[in-house]
Amino acid sequence: VLLGRGEADSAKEEFQKALNIDPENSDFVIGMVTALVEKNELDQSLKLLLPISQKEPNNPKLFYSICNVYTKKRYLTVATGHCEKSLELSKDDHETMNRLAWLYSKKNIKLEVAFDLSSKTLEAFPDRPEFIDTLSEILYVKGETVKAIKNIQKAISIMPNEPYYKKQLWKFKNTKYKGPKK
Repeated sequence: VLLGRGEADSAKEEFQKALNIDPENSDFVIGMVTALVEKNELDQSLKLLLPISQKEPNNPKLFYSICNVYTKKRYLTVATGHCEKSLELSKDDHETMNRLAWLYSKKNIKLEVAFDLSSKTLEAFPDRPEFIDTLSEILYVKGETVKAIKNIQKAISIMPNEPYYKKQLWKFKNTKYKGPKK
């Protein structure tokens, strides 16, 4: 609740209290990491997540959280590996499918797999603008600019005050895809 209201500091305090009682609880760790990521404390997030992921190698939520931290650090190759592991453990998780599809598009790899994953997320949740954005990005990377524009316009119609989607529309209309940064 606190994180939803943008109160990351208060959330950190509450998760720390919970972790003081049960330091091995992966749900508490993931909650703490979510608060830490909001504060851009990414290295601290990994210090909490990585040891627990060794103890719980079959917990897809842990690997998804690690993926998100590495994504935020812009370590996309490492993030992709953790996201693939998470999806392997939880094949029907739409958040993970969407994240992995987005990572593939950003790295310009496995674009057909990315398209398939993105399509599955949109079958289940056709009006989630972040899922629509992922498909738009994939289409853009594949050179299908007209389709990318059409899709991002749908995301904008759902969230007209979200500047990110408007930036995406501008990018799709005004720039040609140049490939991943080396």
